[in-house]
Amino acid sequence: MSYALLTAVAVALAAIYKFLPNKKYFPYLCLISVTVFFAATAVHRQNTGEETISRAKYENIHLQQKIFADWYAEYQKDINRLDGNWLSYHTLVENFLNEPEEPNIADFYEQMSELEKDFLDEQLKIHMLNIPPELDAKTEKPVAALIKKMQHYVDAQTKTVTLTKEAADPKLKTAPDLLKKKITEIMIRESPVGLFTAGEVSAIRDALTLPEEDLKTGAAK
Repeated sequence: MSYALLTAVAVALAAIYKFLPNKKYFPYLCLISVTVFFAATAVHRQNTGEETISRAKYENIHLQQKIFADWYAEYQKDINRLDGNWLSYHTLVENFLNEPEEPNIADFYEQMSELEKDFLDEQLKIHMLNIPPELDAKTEKPVAALIKKMQHYVDAQTKTVTLTKEAADPKLKTAPDLLKKKITEIMIRESPVGLFTAGEVSAIRDALTLPEEDLKTGAAK
């Protein structure tokens, strides 16, 4: 662009010089033309640099969005498995507590033992979760908080199941009515209140969203 503009200026000055009636003003005209040329070149380079930065930001954000989306899809699968296990726990406990006849404590203990294994497996998986190394520092912090909340959640679930299983151990020979009372107390005291991650997800969304002006510049390329 600079060379083309310089050539155009030179040709224009040559034509003006040839037809200019009073040549004494020509040096001033040259000075003005050169000044305009360098000013235009500087503006062009600045705009080009800004566009390059905006496009780089646009492409980086899109890459970050894909990396996080892939990670979050696996995270959601983990959440679904935890919810499924937790539903199984509540179903088994409610059936035991609502049993009109004398409940079979040995069977309930075996069911809790099997369910505990599922929770321990999921707990291990959740504690092995890592932040995708390709994420920017701005996104790493809320993702780390998301993982930490999930780990605390599965820890509380697993503890609740383990304590329920231990209370139902047939070797303790606990009376059915007393056992039902103990299990109810364990559920109330130990069950996690919920996995609330709206704040972290909102922070991640903000970190992975380009400002409007950058979005327009990047999309236009």
